[in-house]
Amino acid sequence: MIIPTRILDPLRRHPETRALLDQESELARRLSVAPDDERPALRASLEDVRAVMTSDPAFGDYVELRSGVAVETDDLESLLGMEEFRQQPVVCVDWVAVGERLCW
Repeated sequence: MIIPTRILDPLRRHPETRALLDQESELARRLSVAPDDERPALRASLEDVRAVMTSDPAFGDYVELRSGVAVETDDLESLLGMEEFRQQPVVCVDWVAVGERLCW
């Protein structure tokens, strides 16, 4: 997932929020390559970090994007109206998470 800079930049400016972003990224990376017996502990740690993010208003847009909250019409129009998107085709995909699977 590519997180827009308008969401990441404010979080990267502060040591506390940057540390959480780094911790989440590292746990997700480790989880992707971990042996099966290490995955439950890594998932629990990742859930703990994301719970802290969810409780922090600074992470509002980040959490919404990561959790798949529906995009408001105004946000979608703003996104699709951006100059870089006018130069290339855009596809919007609707999806649903079923357990750890994504279906569309």
